[in-house]
Amino acid sequence: MGYKTQIFGFHRISDEFSPAYPPIPVKVFEKILSYINRHYFVIPIEEIGKSFTTKKTRLVITFDDAYYDFYENALPLLSKYKFPALQHVITHSAETGESFWTQRLNKMIEACFIGKRELVIPELQINRRLNNAKEVEKTALEVYLLLLDRTDREDILKKMEEPIKDQVAYTRMMGWKELNECTKYGINIGSHTHNHATLSNMDEAALKFELEHSRKLILGNVHSSECLSLAFPNGKFNDAVIRVARDTGYKYLLSAESASANGDDLSCVMPRFCIYNKEWWKNYVKLFLIRRTK
Repeated sequence: MGYKTQIFGFHRISDEFSPAYPPIPVKVFEKILSYINRHYFVIPIEEIGKSFTTKKTRLVITFDDAYYDFYENALPLLSKYKFPALQHVITHSAETGESFWTQRLNKMIEACFIGKRELVIPELQINRRLNNAKEVEKTALEVYLLLLDRTDREDILKKMEEPIKDQVAYTRMMGWKELNECTKYGINIGSHTHNHATLSNMDEAALKFELEHSRKLILGNVHSSECLSLAFPNGKFNDAVIRVARDTGYKYLLSAESASANGDDLSCVMPRFCIYNKEWWKNYVKLFLIRRTK
């Protein structure tokens, strides 16, 4: 018998004004947790194949990227509801405190908007002034998609950064101290790779480095973690990624596909429903529809 389990994926929980990729406000996140508390039975991912007597749909709560606002804002609320959760860390960010490329991009675009500067990216044929938050969000997604598979992405980002680097307020990331503190409150730590790279574009050597080095750093720095979970950056993977991930020791492989998971079959990549809207009513509609997904 296949046990119906749903997996939710979250990112930032913050009241910060950040139009490029708006975080879920703290009060909205608490409403989401209250909804979960009424309608779901929350379990750690290690119990996904276990049988329970409850009639509620089982739920695994996950986060990606390991932003510091998880430690500040999400952790106290998860603790309040006694919900276990899984946080996937980008180990380069945990080691250095630096934002990863996607969030650096978002913050540079926001800096242009706030400073009323034109966003100029010659390599992408972009030269425009952003007039409102909606344009910022739309442009950030557009540039992200254009940069996603480019081999010269880092060079482009550095050129973007040079004229505005003193004006960019980069997003704070959790370090090993905060990640270890999280484990005291039912938070397990998994991998989101070392550099948040698109794994399906990599050759074998680069792929092994991203997965092996990340897991090694987590095992060496988060004392209570077995690091059995891997969330694919940008949701992309292929057969080679799955094979290397399994060989590296990852048991739970998480994608960004919107579907329920079969708790009996751990050999499959597990889909997740991404929850990310800043407005409660939009999240409510999505949560309502997700509950009815088979």
